[in-house]
Amino acid sequence: MATIWEALTELRIPLDTLPRPQVRRVLDDIHALRTQLISEASAVGREAGQAGAEMLRIQPGTASPAEGGAASDVPGPSYRSVIERQRWLADLAEMAQRASREPAEVDALLGQMAGLESQAVQAGDALSASLAAVERANALIRLGRIGEAAAVLDAARSRLGDGDGLDTARRRALLVRISNRLATATGLLKQFDRLSELCGDAIGEFEQDRDQVNEPYLQDSYLRDRVNLYQLGVFAAWKLGDHELALVRADLAKAHGSLAWVAPAGDPAGPSRASEVAALRAEWSRLSGGQDDLASMARRRAVWIRLMTVQARASRAAPPRLRLEALQAALAADEAIIYYFFVHSHTLLIFTITPAAA
Repeated sequence: MATIWEALTELRIPLDTLPRPQVRRVLDDIHALRTQLISEASAVGREAGQAGAEMLRIQPGTASPAEGGAASDVPGPSYRSVIERQRWLADLAEMAQRASREPAEVDALLGQMAGLESQAVQAGDALSASLAAVERANALIRLGRIGEAAAVLDAARSRLGDGDGLDTARRRALLVRISNRLATATGLLKQFDRLSELCGDAIGEFEQDRDQVNEPYLQDSYLRDRVNLYQLGVFAAWKLGDHELALVRADLAKAHGSLAWVAPAGDPAGPSRASEVAALRAEWSRLSGGQDDLASMARRRAVWIRLMTVQARASRAAPPRLRLEALQAALAADEAIIYYFFVHSHTLLIFTITPAAA
């Protein structure tokens, strides 16, 4: 870890440009952080191991696939039974990847997946049930049985609720996974009304959580697993002829959404905030006329980001929602906006917006 951080530091601000004592402090801090994290990780690992052993001791019941792949009776959810179902599911997923297209073999595998899903639902194991549904839908999609796949995923999506025993983060991660596959299946069926509705619901939920992610680069990571739903949402709106909705969703998938984190409603504004803005502006002006070495450029970038953050928080207002009418009103008679958005790696939408039309 120390080596990685040294490399990152070298990229951002070359260490040989800093005074020797400062370099030493940077590296000492990195090594201190490494030691602390190793210590904390070891402690957590010991606690997790003890907790796992205790759960296995207290809940000795197991859930194993019965003969022929039929679902066995399970008295209740347990740590061990979840692990067993996960192993069984991994085996079935691997078998599905290698299976031929012989109807008897395919139906047998799908039957085992359905049996595992049913067993997990009865045991209150929402995690295994959801993952089994996704794997079964994947197999159906590969076979071209898209409608069946969509029905499986719809049922799995409906099952995820407040009483499923999952923490919020895990539930939402499963919802992302299920919604992604369901949106893909719905798109393949060319049910664009349903696709737009599905993506709209997902995007609305994602945007509520997105404000809680406190840095733009983390928001990029947050969006990575969800961007497919934004892209399909744009595509569905475009296919339905709702160009403004397509632009709104495209804008959320780009930079607009990542601005919301800097404008929390509860952040206090006042003289101290105004003085901070003034100080940062003065610092930016001073640095703007400086050198163009990497250290100076990194410092300017840091001051600029901080200035933009402080100004947005001082306004205490989230960025306004994109409106096509407002864009058109801002254009001169001889001006136009050309807006690009990839809905797929090989599919590019190009919007042309003029004062009169879009």
